[in-house]
Amino acid sequence: MKLYLKIFKREKVLYSFIFIVLLFILFISRYARKKYSIVSFYHMQFQTFYYILVYTPIFLYINTNIYELMYKHRIMLRYSSISDWWKKVTKISILLSFFYPLILNIIYIAVFSIISQNILYSVNIFVYFTITVIMQFVYYLIICTISNMITYLCNLKFASIAIISSVLLIYDSARLSLNLNVPNMEKILVLPYKTNLIQYKLFFVLMFLMLVLERILMILSHLMLENKNIYWSE
Repeated sequence: MKLYLKIFKREKVLYSFIFIVLLFILFISRYARKKYSIVSFYHMQFQTFYYILVYTPIFLYINTNIYELMYKHRIMLRYSSISDWWKKVTKISILLSFFYPLILNIIYIAVFSIISQNILYSVNIFVYFTITVIMQFVYYLIICTISNMITYLCNLKFASIAIISSVLLIYDSARLSLNLNVPNMEKILVLPYKTNLIQYKLFFVLMFLMLVLERILMILSHLMLENKNIYWSE
């Protein structure tokens, strides 16, 4: 518990969320008078552009700082094996991947509710945001696992941020320039609004496939631990 408190009390983590709050306030204040619904404005606020250049890099920045703390030898020596240490890193990654989109969406809803006068809540809205947060959780968990693997292999603090952000940017640029018939991040992580739970079935299938990918990454990460030496960090 002390470790979790130490992690989430880090100033860099706090400042990251403060930056997001200010970003939401600035953006929502600018367009609040146009009377967007909470869902339609959500699609504006969470476009692919923002995911690649804002939300994902901030998430990776937070994760990198947490990983840096976990990689210190004084913490690593508390565990009986490197596998036990990695399980702890994975557990923290799961928590971060869950709470980051949850807090992000709560901040958005709160700021939108305070600033905008066009607010309509219903069971369908609740279901929409719940499924959206779960989809984003799986996405961030995959990104987090890849980030931890890159950082462990390269032993460079910000390598994962540069590599992952570059890959996402190249993917989206290729999709647009070559007119590829592949989904962008917005279509996967910012769901279209539905009035029935059954209508989200395709996203449940996609969620399952993403979880399979995460499982494969976890298997690869354990193979990585068996073939890479540790370089202690103060």
